[in-house]
Amino acid sequence: MPRPRYAKLPPERREEILDAAAAEFGEHGFSRASYNRIIERAGLSKGAMYYYFADKEDLYATVMRDTLDGLLVTLQPMPEVADPAQFWAEVERLTASAWAHALAAPRMAALMPALLNPRTAIEGRDALAELYEGFSTWMQQVLERGRAAGAVRRDLPDDLLLGVTMAVGEAIDRWVAKQWLEHGAPAGMVQDSGSPTALVSMLVDLLRRVVAPA
Repeated sequence: MPRPRYAKLPPERREEILDAAAAEFGEHGFSRASYNRIIERAGLSKGAMYYYFADKEDLYATVMRDTLDGLLVTLQPMPEVADPAQFWAEVERLTASAWAHALAAPRMAALMPALLNPRTAIEGRDALAELYEGFSTWMQQVLERGRAAGAVRRDLPDDLLLGVTMAVGEAIDRWVAKQWLEHGAPAGMVQDSGSPTALVSMLVDLLRRVVAPA
């Protein structure tokens, strides 16, 4: 955790420090990232940086947690729905909204190479575990709404259904992230309004084929 003095910095200065760290960690991963380069990018002296963080690991945990927490707060709760058609329309809307926020976040773009690297994922496992737990709680609520509307199968144990849904969702997220990293924001992922597109509908349909009743 950052030192208490870090919290006393103006919000824009904290953002500058985390942006500099995200750029370095995204380019080089945790192990090969240079603390000195981060300090230089942030326009700080080495003494000042140690005034805010204990070490590179402390800074890495902070930038990962801050960035991933930013994703969690964009997840809107699933409203009550009347039938399967309304449920899946809401899933498409929530998916488009979440990706619109992610694609618009510069720090997420900077960190994307690191997040797709299995070694970096291990190094950032605490922050990623928190993200997984938060997203799992959100997904469980979505599935409960789906079951109530008759849109989600009831023949699987709750933990198995959640695990399968999370696995499919992660595969979709990694595919979108890879396209984003290699080619820029995926064409057709979101409209300017943030409403669903044909690509979002296709990806949600992949999930629907797994969790909908036979």
